[in-house]
Amino acid sequence: MIVRASAGYRPSRSCVLSSRSLRLADLASSIKPFPRPASETYFATTSCSRLSSNLAREYSSHIMPRLSEQRRGLESRMASLARERNTTLARVRHLVGFGIICETLTEAVARGVIPIFFVKGGVAIELRLGLRARATKDLDIGLCAPSEELVTAFDRALEVGYPGFRLRRRGEARLLDNGARTFEVRIEHLGRAWATVDVDLAAAASDIVMEDVPTTALHDVGLGTARSVPCLTLTTQIAQKIHALTESEPRGRSNTRARDVLDVLLLMRRLAPPIDEIRKACARVFSERGTHEWPVHQFTFPAHWSTVIRELAQDVGHKNSDPDEIQQEFNRLLARIDGVSLMVAPTAELNARSERRGVKVRRQVSAASVGNVPPTIAADGRPSQRSSTVA
Repeated sequence: MIVRASAGYRPSRSCVLSSRSLRLADLASSIKPFPRPASETYFATTSCSRLSSNLAREYSSHIMPRLSEQRRGLESRMASLARERNTTLARVRHLVGFGIICETLTEAVARGVIPIFFVKGGVAIELRLGLRARATKDLDIGLCAPSEELVTAFDRALEVGYPGFRLRRRGEARLLDNGARTFEVRIEHLGRAWATVDVDLAAAASDIVMEDVPTTALHDVGLGTARSVPCLTLTTQIAQKIHALTESEPRGRSNTRARDVLDVLLLMRRLAPPIDEIRKACARVFSERGTHEWPVHQFTFPAHWSTVIRELAQDVGHKNSDPDEIQQEFNRLLARIDGVSLMVAPTAELNARSERRGVKVRRQVSAASVGNVPPTIAADGRPSQRSSTVA
């Protein structure tokens, strides 16, 4: 970059400043007030050597301390949030990095730089469940653009940036088996390397149905309030995960989607989406992908999933971590979605009967109490006929 004065002025070679000094253009917007307004008059009336010296002096005496203070402030806020949420600083950094990229893309859409985008995969689940979801390191993005234009369009969007941050793709994009492109995005904060995020970018149809999911990651660390993030609808995401994890040998390889089992069960338990909508989404997804049939009545986990499922269940605080119990729970869910009854294992059925019996007893005791008639409980734990009759 060259400092230019009035029209017709040709700076000498000595006027070409170092790349570090000229990063001021990127940093000045984050420093308010700027120590000395760089007006045309100042540039026109100051020699190149003096201008370079003054800028270097201001950079070292005014700007650098302020930048360091802002960097330390952000790190301190992230560390405090990690302690407060009982998680790691690395996970908080990833969440904030995801938020910065999503807000950059949202602004790029608003400016007409790129078409519609949406977030899917593990980040969409983290946006919905927060730290209750399993941690993820990659950001899955769908972009409504032709496959051959995906990376170019994404690079244009990164140019928009986020206040105080600079985003650039690092290295070449690699083509995955499913047609998506994978690459790294380097994030700099006030001129210093801050984080690297793995991105999987895929082409999407323009008629995709999305829903806005609020995010608080940027606000929680004092970086402003971000807009809601467009995400794949919850029912579609569940259907896609059910399809992916029940495929026996995707592309001729062993299925490694054990983590999707816990994702599906957590989303169902925490958010309780309508079963009818999931059924419709499953029928549509299975039909579009055409790899295996819906409905799936019974699914047996591959043997190599056991360790992964046990560890993930413990990490996310699932109600049990036994892979066999989780398999039964998942098959019961498939039966609910399909609208059929499913025979469960004897131990599970026994527990269910005991629970129902306990509920029945409590209800009858309550009914008897209303009529001030003391209930009579038989020796086998069942209420007698007299206890269920109100005087």
